[in-house]
Amino acid sequence: MAKTIGNPITWMARNAASTSDHISESVGTVGSAETQEMPQIRKLTQNDLRAAFRAGYADFLATRADVVVIVAIYPFIGLVLVGLGLRMDMIPLLAPLVMGFALMGPVAGIGFYEVSRRREKGLAVNWLDALSVFRSPSFGAILALSLYL
Repeated sequence: MAKTIGNPITWMARNAASTSDHISESVGTVGSAETQEMPQIRKLTQNDLRAAFRAGYADFLATRADVVVIVAIYPFIGLVLVGLGLRMDMIPLLAPLVMGFALMGPVAGIGFYEVSRRREKGLAVNWLDALSVFRSPSFGAILALSLYL
């Protein structure tokens, strides 16, 4: 029997259930007696910021074509949204639309995080790896965060 995706409502319900399970497991372990140690809070310094920028630049140099493809997708979607707003005579809604779309930046950056993670592990990287986050067990929590934003 062929495996089908199903309708969007059942897909959303299935992912919402896995999201709540994932969140409850995470909340139960962070700072609990099982971990025996609280996360350490450090102050960020200029050296930390420089190191982060150097690592990001190294990722860009190593996967230049892949990153350019990913970077082109986000502005393209923004332009499509603005074009739809203009075409549908929703000019008063363009400012909230653009601001709301900008809030989705952290969610859109997930592909970059996956590319960096794979590079740190020494794995081969291509632009399709940025989309592998959709198969992650944490995808439900990521979806919930994007819905909250």
